[in-house]
Amino acid sequence: LIPTTPLAFPKGMKKVCELCQSPACLQCAMCTAFCYCGHAEHQRADWVGIHERICKLFVPIHKETKSGLEVIEICTLVAQSKLFEGKHQEAWPAALLCLRYTEDVHGPQSVHQAHAFLLLAEANIGLGNLALAAELLSQVEWVLLETPECRNSLLQRLNGNFGCLHAATGNLEDARFYFANDVNIFFGVNSTFTAGSLFLMVDVFAKMKKTVITRSLYQEIRSVLNIEYDEDYKLHLKKRHVWGILAMNFHRRLIL
Repeated sequence: LIPTTPLAFPKGMKKVCELCQSPACLQCAMCTAFCYCGHAEHQRADWVGIHERICKLFVPIHKETKSGLEVIEICTLVAQSKLFEGKHQEAWPAALLCLRYTEDVHGPQSVHQAHAFLLLAEANIGLGNLALAAELLSQVEWVLLETPECRNSLLQRLNGNFGCLHAATGNLEDARFYFANDVNIFFGVNSTFTAGSLFLMVDVFAKMKKTVITRSLYQEIRSVLNIEYDEDYKLHLKKRHVWGILAMNFHRRLIL
């Protein structure tokens, strides 16, 4: 890091920290395009989360459209990867940068923003920032109202995130409702693409003490993934490799 250099930015451009939006006093020494406040942990979090992968893109140019699209793609893939690994804190910088560049490239009212909002919402659910996650999901709902042609694909992801949000708050009835919608919109219960959401819905039924429904849905997952019950009527889902299958298919829908 080096002190911010006025000539590295357009005249009149306000230099703020990438993470907290406070006035910046430091900038990346390699690309000079990213600024940070005096808190070293913000620079480290941004470096681990996304900047390490995109720094070289900003050495020759800052925000041309081609570079912006490339940044959006990289940020999306990195955020999805971090969320897949359960690293919600590390996913936050990539998702946040994805939103900023989506606004730069596509405009502040673009449907493309919804994808970034969903990434940010999922990261915040994992971090326990449930009020912020709810606000982000409300932004996606607004996009759905404005762009009905994108309704189905976004609605499926939105339902999954709302299900996770309500499950995190302990509102199991609403969580069940949204997970059920997520499963049924496109693929139904017999698809590996919805196995992740189906399992989350089963977990909700288990917490609601609905044993018969829980075992029935476990049977559905068993038939989809072709795995067997153990002696306690629990699936081998809890074994590491099967959890990987569920997580992979749950997050694969994000790039469809």
